[in-house]
Amino acid sequence: MPEMDENLIKRIMPHDDETERSLLGAILMDQEEIPVVCEYVKSQDFYNKQYAAAFEACTTLYNNGQSVDPVTLHGKLSEMDVP
Repeated sequence: MPEMDENLIKRIMPHDDETERSLLGAILMDQEEIPVVCEYVKSQDFYNKQYAAAFEACTTLYNNGQSVDPVTLHGKLSEMDVP
């Protein structure tokens, strides 16, 4: 078996993109669950930085009393300078 670079192993943390996307999708489908989700998940828990920014944007919109939907999320991400 070829020897793997130990530095590469240390840099790649366990993560699951599908789980992160699913959580964001669930929030977009039912924004009233955001307070429950926030009891267990923080933006720092996301491995993918873009997903973390999307989660942060969703919670900010919700906390400001705004609708959390694809249009407002896109606007908030643009405001946050997230590509």
